[in-house]
Amino acid sequence: MSARPARRVAMATIDRVRRYYAPTLELAGIVANDHRAQTAEARTRLEELRDTYGELVRDVCPHIEVVTKAGGAAAPVSAYGAEGAAAASWFHTFAKRVLGGAV
Repeated sequence: MSARPARRVAMATIDRVRRYYAPTLELAGIVANDHRAQTAEARTRLEELRDTYGELVRDVCPHIEVVTKAGGAAAPVSAYGAEGAAAASWFHTFAKRVLGGAV
């Protein structure tokens, strides 16, 4: 999915959550995920996100195959043992940074 349709889906989801569940919800930041820096397409999409949202683009999660597997299986990356360890570590480090060490 390119950034534009993905952006519409994300914004529609935020609007829906605001309308029905949390009217004060604010967008705290954006994490570009499944980023494949070696491809021109991925670099272009990331540049579009940064041009549109600026400092709201908080981090870039690289493509990690086990994340794709875990998503398809609706399972946490930690369920993949050693294969999921690097991904779990990336997400844990990111969460600590975002939450000020509260993880």
